[in-house]
Amino acid sequence: MGAKNGPIGDALAYLLPHTGSVYVEPFGGSFGVGKRLGARYPIRIYNDIEPCALAVMRQLTCPQAEEFYWRAMHEIQYSPGYLSSCLENFKNETDPVQKGIYAWAILTLSYSGNGKCYQFSTSPQARERYWKIMQGRRNALYLLRNVQVTEQDALDCILSHDVEGGVIYADPPYVLKGKKANNLYGESWDIQQQQRFLD
Repeated sequence: MGAKNGPIGDALAYLLPHTGSVYVEPFGGSFGVGKRLGARYPIRIYNDIEPCALAVMRQLTCPQAEEFYWRAMHEIQYSPGYLSSCLENFKNETDPVQKGIYAWAILTLSYSGNGKCYQFSTSPQARERYWKIMQGRRNALYLLRNVQVTEQDALDCILSHDVEGGVIYADPPYVLKGKKANNLYGESWDIQQQQRFLD
């Protein structure tokens, strides 16, 4: 179903239990469902292993999230050159705030929106999408206030949070038979990984 930041995310959030002790997304991604559930669960767990996603979420959920937001708003530029610079510097950046800014730019400016496909788009639709994201980003600070960020194998995350009253929303990678991982969604699963997950 792709990203859950629109009506699909609203629908899935509505279908989930309205109360619980903890909410867990072992494949966190954009946290499109989990960010809608702040008032329903005292603890929400965001888990992922993708470096860009983790770098951003760690900053958005830290006590200095407001400062991170404003710094990012001033630094991020809508240009292919800026995106290239972020891609070049992200891996070796040691300052977690600056790393988060690079990551946020990559996730926002990359063609796929998830940092996996880095072809920069200059279409009017892409520019409109970019500014819409920029304008709505501050809401993320309030939607992520009780979120804890973890970096685990997804199955380990599920097992460690399989508790009474817990709710786990798992949206694993696609299984692409006979195909390599595509640029839009990054790494796919094979049948064996899918079976291990189901077991």
